[in-house]
This record gives sequence, C-alpha cells and structure tokens, in this order.
Amino acid sequence: MPVNRRPRRLLPRFLGPAVLVAVLLGAWSEVGAEGILWMEYRQALRTGEEEGRPIFLYFFSNRCAYCKKMDEETFRTRAVVEYLRDTFVSARIQADRNPHLARKYLVRGLPTCWFLSPAGKGILALPGYLSPEQFRKVLRYVGGGYYRSQSLKEFLEGS
Repeated sequence: MPVNRRPRRLLPRFLGPAVLVAVLLGAWSEVGAEGILWMEYRQALRTGEEEGRPIFLYFFSNRCAYCKKMDEETFRTRAVVEYLRDTFVSARIQADRNPHLARKYLVRGLPTCWFLSPAGKGILALPGYLSPEQFRKVLRYVGGGYYRSQSLKEFLEGS
C-alpha cells in the first residue's frame, strides 16, 4: 500500500509548479516577454525626463467598452507591447478616479491616448479606440520622432 501512495504524492507536487509555469508562460507569450510596464503618472513623468524617453498616457475607465477592447486586443499584441516597453514610459490613468488629470489633458472621451515629450510637453492626443495596427503606426510616428517634421496625417499617408 505505501508504494501506491508515494507516486500519488509526488505527482501533484511535480505537476503543480509545472502547470503554474505553463500558465505564466502562456500569459506572457500573449502580451510579450514582460508586458507593458505601467507606471503611476508622476513616476512616468520623472522616468521619462531622466531616461530621455517619450511618455505615453492611457486614460481609461473600467466601465468603457472600447477601453476593454483596447486592453484585450491592442495592449496584448506583441509588437505593441514590445515597442511601448522599449521606447516609451507608460502610465495607465483611470479617468474617473483622476478627474484632475483628465481635465488637465482635456480628456473628453475614453479611451484617450496622450503622447508627451520626455520633458512632459504634449505631442499628440488621440481619443477613441485604436486597433493594434493603427496604434503601432502612431507609436512609430511618436517614437521615431517623425512628429518633429510632419503631421500624423502626412506620416500615415507615406507609410
């Protein structure tokens, strides 16, 4: 009888960590290696200035259907996640809990994406849902510094 019990005890101990690792790896592969590093607003401003990286502010609400769609589609696309992580400092701001920031950035609808220079100056604001493809183009426009010499419309027409 003890021979039968021992394998039963070892099997769950072995499978438990293996299943956990498989679940975690599955979640990571969906959004990229580490996912988007969302910072608190003030920390993002400080980090952007210190590292000389542009800042991405994402205004959302938990009650917003298009915000959920952006979370589920756009922010889970590997190319978007990697570009944000490698090029930008990102802050996720719940607009209804931070009305002072929503007012400061003139947020009229959700979701709204704001892009700031490393010094915190506004570059571009885009209200509404952006598909992964649309968002990647905007990331390239801001992250590549194309905003300095051409409008977003000109950039998109040339892409």
